[in-house]
Amino acid sequence: MPRLRDLLRTAVSALSAHCDEVTASAVIERVRRVDVAPGGSALTSYAVPVMRLSCELEGRSIGVVSNQIDASGVRRAMDTLRARGGARARAGRRPPALEEPRARVLRPSDDPAALSPAEWAERAEAFYERARAVTGSRIVHQAAFALCNDEERVFLGRGRDRSQRIVRTRAGAIFAGHEVRRRRGAGDDALAALRAELVDSGGIASLDELLPGEEALAAAAERALTLFAPVAPPRGEFDIVLAPSLVARLIHDCVAPALDAALWRDGLSAAAALGGAAVAAPAITLIDDPSAAGGYGSYAFDDEGAAAAATALIDAGVLRAPLTDHASARALGLPNTANARCSQGSAVPAPRPSNLVLRPGTRSLGALIAEIDHGFLLDGCMFAQVEPRTWRVRLRAARAYEIRRGKRTGAVYPDIDIAGSVPALLGAARAVSSEAERFCYGGGAYLASSALAPFLATRAPLVGP
Repeated sequence: MPRLRDLLRTAVSALSAHCDEVTASAVIERVRRVDVAPGGSALTSYAVPVMRLSCELEGRSIGVVSNQIDASGVRRAMDTLRARGGARARAGRRPPALEEPRARVLRPSDDPAALSPAEWAERAEAFYERARAVTGSRIVHQAAFALCNDEERVFLGRGRDRSQRIVRTRAGAIFAGHEVRRRRGAGDDALAALRAELVDSGGIASLDELLPGEEALAAAAERALTLFAPVAPPRGEFDIVLAPSLVARLIHDCVAPALDAALWRDGLSAAAALGGAAVAAPAITLIDDPSAAGGYGSYAFDDEGAAAAATALIDAGVLRAPLTDHASARALGLPNTANARCSQGSAVPAPRPSNLVLRPGTRSLGALIAEIDHGFLLDGCMFAQVEPRTWRVRLRAARAYEIRRGKRTGAVYPDIDIAGSVPALLGAARAVSSEAERFCYGGGAYLASSALAPFLATRAPLVGP
C-alpha cells in the first residue's frame, strides 16, 4: 500500500492543476471464508481491489473508478478524468498541501489473516464439531462458518493523507429443527417446515476470542426446537417486550436507513422533517460509534479520511443528527459524522452506520415482564423492512411468548408481525433493560456493522404475516 499511496499522492497533485477538490481513494479487501456442513467444508478466498479519483469542475462532481490499482491504472484513470472534465491546466495554480501521512492498524495481536488456509479451515471444522456436540437428534441440520475480512484503505485529498488496515472476524453456527403445522381446513394433514436459528459473533478480534461458547450454542439449538401453540397467533394492540434480536434489527434496518443524510438531502426520508423533535420516549438514546474498540464495524477513519467519532443520533428521545458523509454534510450544513463508507467493489462512499448502540437502562427483563397484564415477549427477527419516505416499518418475530399477570404462560406463537411508524413504536417505549446483546451484520461482500441492543418494552399492534 505505501507504493500505491505515493502514486495517488502524485495524482492528486497533478490533477489539482486542472480542477478543484481532487480526492483519491483505494481499497484492497481480502476475504477468506470457511463453511462447514455435514457434507464437509468449503474454503472461499478472494481479493477485491478498487480505486477512485474524483474532482469538482465548474460545480460538477466527476469521478473515475478502476480495479487496476498499479502505476498504469493510476495514469489511465488520470487521463480519463482529465478527458471527462475537458479542462486545461491553470497557470500558476499550486496543488493543495497534504498533511504528513497518517496510518493506523486495527487488528488483534493474534492476527486471523496470518493463519494459513489449512489452519483457518481446521479451526472452523473444530468449531463445527463443538456445535454438533450440543445438539440432539431433533436437530436435522447444522452448519458453521468463519469469515475474515482483511482491508487496506487509503484516502488522499482535502488536506488529508490517511491509510488504515482493518482485520475483522466473524464466526457462527446455524441449527435447524422440524416444525409441524396443521394445514388450515385440511383435516389431519400436517405441513413440516424447517426453523433455523443463528448464533454468531464478530469484531476486530481473534477467531478463538469470538467463537460462541457451549451455552450460546445450546440456547440456539433449543430455540430451533421451540414447540408452538396449535392455534392462530394473537392479533391486536398489546403491551410487548422486544428481545435484543428484534431491537437490533429495528435500529439497524429500520431506524438507521431513515437517518441517511443523503436521503435527507434528496427529500426521500420522513425523518428529515423531525430533526430536533422528539421521535421516541426519553428512555431511548441511540449512538453510532465507529471508534469503539474491537467493534465489528469500527474504523480509524471513514472512507473519506474523516476521523472516527461517536455520534448521538437520538438523545433521550430527541432526533439530534443523521449519518453524514462529506457531500451530504456540506449540502445540509451539518457536521460530518465520519460515516462515509464504500461497499465492496465500489469506491463511491455513502453515509452508513458502523456500531449502533441503543443505550441500556437500569431495569431487568423480569421487571419489564412483571408490569404486563396481558402481552407478549417477542424474540427472533425473521425480517425487518422500512419505507424511509414514511418511516413506517414491519418486523416479523419468530416467536411470541404469551405473558399474563406479569408471568409467561408457556404458550408460544410463531411468525408475529409488528407494523407501524418508528416514532409511534419508539414513542410508546416504557423502558429498556439493563441486559443487552451485540449482533453483527455483513462482512464478506457487505459492509461490516454491529448493533448493541437491550430488551425494549413498548406497545404496538400485532398483525398477521
